[in-house]
Amino acid sequence: MRSRYASGDRRRMDHRVYHERDIRTRGTALVKNAISRPSERRPVERVRSARATERRASILDRASEIFGQKGYGRTTLDDIAGAVGVKREAIYYYFDHKLDILCEIITPESKRLVEDLAAIMRRHDVSPRDRLAMAVRNHMSGFNPDFLQLAVVLRELDGQDDDGRVSEIRRLWRAYQESWIDLVREGQQAGCFAGHLDPRLTAFSILGMCNAPSTWFQPSGERSMEELVETLVTVTLNGVAP
Repeated sequence: MRSRYASGDRRRMDHRVYHERDIRTRGTALVKNAISRPSERRPVERVRSARATERRASILDRASEIFGQKGYGRTTLDDIAGAVGVKREAIYYYFDHKLDILCEIITPESKRLVEDLAAIMRRHDVSPRDRLAMAVRNHMSGFNPDFLQLAVVLRELDGQDDDGRVSEIRRLWRAYQESWIDLVREGQQAGCFAGHLDPRLTAFSILGMCNAPSTWFQPSGERSMEELVETLVTVTLNGVAP
């Protein structure tokens, strides 16, 4: 004879099964509705993302200017925050450290210079003199429209703690310098450049001459950026002529 308690347990079990099925059915319907219905939060998220991108770019721009004016070591996060118009704490939403800002300013331009110079080196359809002129113009393109970023690279790369990001930047610049040396050496081998010149000293002298305007040239002054670049090209080519 079955116990009445067993029958009661069976009824409670059946009720629980039906209840769980009902929950699963309603849950599936809710998920389907959520998938089929466009999210109302997406426009808000896009606005927030756009604002965050603009704020991040503003931090990098202002930091680049202040680094160029005061130097990396003397610049504080308070300086950058004040220039952007936010509190110091807001900077930490985008960057953990001042070094992060410096690396983000330097790295993209460094990669561009290395990649563009490598492409110039592969241009065997033009003479070594033309490749050297192209290399000078490519190097100076970092000054336009805002040469302060390149000034930061020149003044602040050395002397930083050996961080992984800084080491990568240094590796990029060593590769860049070696490409310049190869460019001079190839011109000498082709008889287009003076053979008595030391390739390393010559390459570094050209780079030093091209970097120097970061300390005195004003794009808004009497002379244009184009005049400066073409003057540097002429002086460079005359200086290596055989």
